[in-house]
Amino acid sequence: MNDRRMSGGLEAAGAVRREPSVKPGAEHGFVERAVRRLVAESLGVDGDELSLDVSLVDDLAADSLDLLEVGLTLEADFGLSIPEQTLARVRTYGDLVDTVLTLVRVRRERQIGEPVLVAARVVPARGGAIERAGWLTPYVAQSIGEDARRAGQGARLELGVGSGTSDAHLARVVEQFAWLSAHGIDVKVSRKPGAEAA
Repeated sequence: MNDRRMSGGLEAAGAVRREPSVKPGAEHGFVERAVRRLVAESLGVDGDELSLDVSLVDDLAADSLDLLEVGLTLEADFGLSIPEQTLARVRTYGDLVDTVLTLVRVRRERQIGEPVLVAARVVPARGGAIERAGWLTPYVAQSIGEDARRAGQGARLELGVGSGTSDAHLARVVEQFAWLSAHGIDVKVSRKPGAEAA
């Protein structure tokens, strides 16, 4: 975690501080669901225990090493860098969600072009399904591609992106997974109306 790289932007962006005036949208819902899953897995708690005001330390008995592990897991999953001093100020689950959401927004504002949020569903020919969702970072694209390739010939990869995704971003997603056709994987990419791929 790099304290120097993002700390200035975080303070200005209001990381950790929850403001009730922020309207939760599709991005907030996606981020919250992903954070809930990762925190529940990392701390070994039920996702239903994670209300916005639950204290990570007092209510869930998380120590500093647990919080560091949660931070590292979130960094890997979202492709973020969470400064240690920011993580140290997180007290509640809601603080953590707001911090991740703020970092996601700061990253998007700093990048050229908006990252694409995708929902992927791999359906093997023999039945069952594997689902993933996330910002289409190289790590997420690689994970989705590996899932599809392991599903074997005749499998189907269904990729959904938000309805507002530009044609250029849609073409980028199609191009990123085109290599799977050589492995006998049918790839379908579509916009999902009224949702941000979640």
